[in-house]
Amino acid sequence: MNISAIAVLGALGLNILTGCTGQISLGHAAFMALGSYAAAILATSVGLPFWAAVPCAGLISAGAGILVGIPCLRLKGLYLAMATMAFGGVVEHLAFYILKESEAFKWVGSAQ
Repeated sequence: MNISAIAVLGALGLNILTGCTGQISLGHAAFMALGSYAAAILATSVGLPFWAAVPCAGLISAGAGILVGIPCLRLKGLYLAMATMAFGGVVEHLAFYILKESEAFKWVGSAQ
């Protein structure tokens, strides 16, 4: 049930972006990954309760969205898709290659 609710949230966000603006975002999963890892780290390392960690993680993900969105404001079509895909690649690279050796992955319990 929880996994399907997370997938529904991601699909609704992507539907709003694609349906209302007609633009394609290939980095949607990267923002979900930032929010989920932030929530897990805030709940385990910082010790915030779950219901406080989730809104804080949403704010962290929204901040990343603003940092990516401001340079991409004038991009359309294929160029926006390439920029969002590049952001997804950066987040994947950070998650799997750079942060793999850090302590964060030991408490979050990510795949090795």
